[in-house]
Order: sequence, then structure tokens, then C-alpha cells
Amino acid sequence: LPPNPDALQRWSSAPVQYCIATAESGYVADDEFPALVARAFATWGMGSLGRVWETSTGRLLYERQHDQTCHDVRFSRDGDLLASMSMDGTATVGKSQTGEVLARLPHPDWVFTAAFSRDGRWLLTACRDRMARLWDWKRGLLICPAMEHKDEVFGVAFADDERAILTCGRDHSAQFWDSFTCKPVARPIKLP
Repeated sequence: LPPNPDALQRWSSAPVQYCIATAESGYVADDEFPALVARAFATWGMGSLGRVWETSTGRLLYERQHDQTCHDVRFSRDGDLLASMSMDGTATVGKSQTGEVLARLPHPDWVFTAAFSRDGRWLLTACRDRMARLWDWKRGLLICPAMEHKDEVFGVAFADDERAILTCGRDHSAQFWDSFTCKPVARPIKLP
């Protein structure tokens, strides 16, 4: 731990790969979108709060409260949106700079993580109920039927062209899906 355990530590300068807020044992990543680091970054930990910090000053911009543990946070590609996922069964989308909540997407169980589409219109979520869901988050509607694994889904991603979705489950499988129909495009890949 650093000498001051309440201090924010920046571990890499360009691009930032991981940051830690040691006071809450929360990690932030998103080395996929290093441009975000110029403005803000987010942390989460074992509590129900997600926090967004101004990168240049380390000043806390806002906190996002969930009813239970905040499990993950993800920025949209342009950095304008922030999704936070929680064990309370919600994925919450808001403005990354102000914290204004724009949508709360209900799930029947813990939401582990999510991914925004390139343009930020869709949110793909991974849930403990064995399902991945593709949302038109502004309307609060599913775009297609949920994509099912045999166990918890803990990872989701869009292909670069966004025509395919990749999900990973605790069933030790990865599955590619058509992003318009949410139907499998190949047999599941068994992982070790």
C-alpha cells in the first residue's frame, strides 16, 4: 500500500491501465479508452458506491449509490456515459461528467459487467442469472431475447464491427452471437 492509504494512485501514465482508490479497494480499468483519462476515471469497491474522479486534480466529482455492492463501472467509448452494475440487480446509465442518471435497467439477479456499443446507443449486460442482455438503454427495452449460458455470465463484449457479441460464462464457455438476432453464430467454445 502507498504511504497514505487514502490517496489515489495512478499506476501508469500513458495510457492509464489501472488506477486504485486504496481507501475502498476499488479498481478501475478501461485501457481500451485512454482518452477518458484526460477528463475523469471511475472507481468502485466492496461498498455500494461507484465514484467518479477528475483526473487532473484527483477531486471527487460525484458518487453513484446502489442498494448493494457496485460490481463494475464502464464508460462509453466517447466518455460521455458511465454504466455502473450492481449486486442489487441493476445496470445504471448516467452522464459521466455530472452523474445525472438517465436509465436504470432491472435484472433478476446480480449484474456483473457491461459493454457499450461504439455509438453508446446499446448496452450489453452480463448477469448472474446465466443471461446476457442487449438493451436499448434509452428506452429501457431489450433489443432481442436474452442470450443464455449454462451458468453465470461474467463477461461481454462487442466485436469491432458490432455485428457480433461475445459472452463468457462460469460454465467455462465463450459464445459468439449475432448482435441483431441474439442467436448463436457458432458452437460454444469450451475454455479450460
